[in-house]
Amino acid sequence: MEYDADAITFGTDGWRATLDVFTEPRVRMVGQAVATYLDEESAEGPVVVGYDARESSRGFAEALARTVAANGRDVLLNETDCPTPVVGWTVRDRDAAGALMVTASHNPPNYNGVKFIPEGGAPGLPAVTDRLEDLLAEPDPVPEDEQGSITETDLVEPYLDHALSFVDTDLSGADSGLRRDARQRSGRHRRPAGTGRRGRGATAL
Repeated sequence: MEYDADAITFGTDGWRATLDVFTEPRVRMVGQAVATYLDEESAEGPVVVGYDARESSRGFAEALARTVAANGRDVLLNETDCPTPVVGWTVRDRDAAGALMVTASHNPPNYNGVKFIPEGGAPGLPAVTDRLEDLLAEPDPVPEDEQGSITETDLVEPYLDHALSFVDTDLSGADSGLRRDARQRSGRHRRPAGTGRRGRGATAL
């Protein structure tokens, strides 16, 4: 496995690169840096890990989750892809120590990236990302009986509930065409009829 810190440079609150550079060993180095940084800051709470819809993102998210958990921290891993704001909001909602989000934002498909979101849910400032660069290192797990857990859970539903609490979602008086469009236009994550929005709990990986 190629652990090469020289290939990792943080930009706007994260590191993005083409997939020939953005490799699992280097992603694990970022996970180790974040775990070490959180220890330095005496940050408490779980670490949230999310990822976007790129084909490679789920695997990188799992690598980050394993690395952070191996450092003794519990991890909440989203069960499916999600937007970055969901992960940032979850940091505050769950009193998390911070979060890692696998995403290359607007970059082409041959890129991927990872953002660090500190406690508070806002993007990491340059002082934070500079420190993460200093801390890049090969994974250094604690003894197995001291390692944290990885729980795969749904981060999106609580976020949606929170967002919907600010708006009137009653469409009973709207035109039927409008109701149909609002409910069905974005159907990538539609569930089978009758399953509803609730009823899914957390499961350990």
